[in-house]
Amino acid sequence: MTVGPATTTLTMDPSPFMWILGQPNPAISVFISPVQGSVTYVQLQSSNPAVVQVPSIVQIPANTASASFTPTTVSTGTATITASITPVPAPGEVGAAAAALATTDAVTVFTVTRSPADMTILAGHTGTVTLTLSNPLPVSLPGVTAGGGAITNGLVSVPTPITIPAGVTSYDITVTALQPSATTRTLWFQMPTTVSDVPGLQLTATAITVNPLEFELAIAS
Repeated sequence: MTVGPATTTLTMDPSPFMWILGQPNPAISVFISPVQGSVTYVQLQSSNPAVVQVPSIVQIPANTASASFTPTTVSTGTATITASITPVPAPGEVGAAAAALATTDAVTVFTVTRSPADMTILAGHTGTVTLTLSNPLPVSLPGVTAGGGAITNGLVSVPTPITIPAGVTSYDITVTALQPSATTRTLWFQMPTTVSDVPGLQLTATAITVNPLEFELAIAS
């Protein structure tokens, strides 16, 4: 086939690619435009195989706009996946250097944990749960939600959905205690499917206890 950067574009999706380590490896799609009349062989390369590994080649069938490949996430960190095509020179141009058509995808593989493991809050007061990332994300991550018995039973409220900003390694979430309860309830945070292949991936829950306001007054006296 004959392709050239002036007339043909190559892209990848999702881009940037962010993924939680340990989740089933997802698919990345490679798109070519316009659609080609013959098979397109796209070479793949990872700048950091210690973080993410890719197959050496993916084939986009004739008269098809895209094909997918499955990267293998190895450890936390960042890398760049490069997809490229080296065009075959047209007849009469055998001696000319054919320009490569290429695109890149920024990859971030990370882990996220929450702390503290348990929390006691006075009714009418607030506490903080911190989400900690192993490395910062290149763009913000929207769609993090909260749930669990502490919310469904009306003990606490949490602003949701939550967006983790780009460039941070920790993010504090304010938990407001609404009413006391003699029963400890759980509060969990759920990651969006954009970074996990498991719908509703939940972080380990925080145990929430809400004490009555009189508890604070007793301590003060």
